[in-house]
Amino acid sequence: MDITKPQFNFKLGYFITKSLALVLAQDHMKYVMLQNQVIDYTGYKSDQKFASMIRNSQIDVTNGDFLIYEHTDGLNYVNLGMEKYYSLIE
Repeated sequence: MDITKPQFNFKLGYFITKSLALVLAQDHMKYVMLQNQVIDYTGYKSDQKFASMIRNSQIDVTNGDFLIYEHTDGLNYVNLGMEKYYSLIE
């Protein structure tokens, strides 16, 4: 893992009652697709441009022209909510 691309999740909760909590959470996620790999594929292809790359339900993405996917600005969102807890064993 590259240290310059951290991903974190944070959650803070306050129990109002024994089984009910008010929570505040933040998720900071990043997506980086590894290049030079063969990926399992299911679905429908409408464009024949890359059809030669699909064999035996797999896509060969070792060709750098096909896909380079990296979203490292992060997907940031904040949640505020209530959580209900149930005891499985008393």
